[in-house]
Amino acid sequence: MVKIIFLGTAGTSSVLTKHNRLAGGMIIHSEEAQLHINPGPGIVTGARNSGVDLRNSICFITTDSNILHADDLNLAVDIITFGGIERRGLLVSSGSVINGSDDEHPLLSMRHKNLLEKVVVLEEGNRIGLGSIEIRTIKVDAEDKTAKGYKFIMPRFTLAYPGNTALSEDLILQLMDSDLLVLHMPKLEAAEGEKVLDVAAVEKILTAVKPKLVILTHFGNDIVREGPIDVAREIQRKTGIQCIAAKDGLVLSPDGFEKRSPVRGYTV
Repeated sequence: MVKIIFLGTAGTSSVLTKHNRLAGGMIIHSEEAQLHINPGPGIVTGARNSGVDLRNSICFITTDSNILHADDLNLAVDIITFGGIERRGLLVSSGSVINGSDDEHPLLSMRHKNLLEKVVVLEEGNRIGLGSIEIRTIKVDAEDKTAKGYKFIMPRFTLAYPGNTALSEDLILQLMDSDLLVLHMPKLEAAEGEKVLDVAAVEKILTAVKPKLVILTHFGNDIVREGPIDVAREIQRKTGIQCIAAKDGLVLSPDGFEKRSPVRGYTV
């Protein structure tokens, strides 16, 4: 059985401090692998609250160098290697997290890079397999020019996670054939030039892609003040697509969601 666990749903540093949400990323847990996506601030607290053993992670995946997506990456590596006693784990990441950029140091320290068994910058069009899970890249339009999203193809469903990105026709095409979308939605209305998804962008994606389920996360202050559940319900009303606002600790079991909802209390 596959479980998807949200360790944190904060989309800005102010949401971390003002609204008591973490930014620990998302866990994909199956019988053969545990993947930790975007291990941002709060992974230990989020894992403890959700009953997740971080030591079981065999792969870390980061979309970009945003501090909310990779701030606790070194800590996560330290945890699975037992403080450097064992060399283990795989990192699939954007180039900026591993190598830095012209104006930023890499978020992954040299010490923790050397503790990992393998570090991979998955280029566009390439793919990697972890047991029965195939990971492909999604080309995105983000502030970090090396950023990328990911598509997880599993035996019973396909999950797409583009991370921070602006809306584009190319993005919509890449999200096609996804059963489950996990979308960052930090804004009710994005300002001109901001490379993020707002409510209108999410509605366009859902109308075109028609997934079976969408989970919204990575909320900014205006979404939190408005009420993520109320915003998700309105998007669902307009698009006809089942839409859920994630909260810290949310657990999904999507294996059989063609027959039942993956979330208790929701109906398909």
